[in-house]
Amino acid sequence: MTDREGGLFAIQDGLPRNGPGSDTVTLEALRRIGSLASAPRVLDVGCGVGRSTRTLARALGPGAHITGIDLHGPFVARLAREADAEGLADRVAMCEESHGCSLG
Repeated sequence: MTDREGGLFAIQDGLPRNGPGSDTVTLEALRRIGSLASAPRVLDVGCGVGRSTRTLARALGPGAHITGIDLHGPFVARLAREADAEGLADRVAMCEESHGCSLG
């Protein structure tokens, strides 16, 4: 990791989300998509700490499978902890991109 990357991650540490938007914006985007399969599979690339990942998991219900991918291990670890704490671990998978991901 470069100093620049480390500084960026340090600035974002502890924030509720690592990008623009909100839960409301995520849910509106989902609404605009229209109907989905009964057990949709969603890939959230650059998920950060997974705020949108978890919002989608709650909105899509127990049949959904959402995979969050990020470069920064601590963000992926936080997503894992928060998904588990919110009872979403059965429908949320995480992957730290630098370690390779199996999306099968």
